Amino acid sequence: MIVDERFRFHLDGARVWRPPPPPQCPSQATLRIGLSALRETLEARAPDAGLARPLCGPAGADLGRRRRQRDRALLEAVARALTDAAQDG
Repeated sequence: MIVDERFRFHLDGARVWRPPPPPQCPSQATLRIGLSALRETLEARAPDAGLARPLCGPAGADLGRRRRQRDRALLEAVARALTDAAQDG
């Protein structure tokens, strides 16, 4: 393989890497506990600015009722999607 007409990589003997399968979740209850802990950690470590802020909100800030409800709805939607993905896997 030649990159930018300057770098040459020989791939003789290269093996295809595939990630291991995801671990099986012991139960839905365990997954809920884990997602709850993840949410609490995100909320506690939320930065004051940046892309992570809309997901977890600034720690300790009073965002107002509507903003908190919207953020909670987003976090719950993400949690549901993760739960569904874990069940399908």
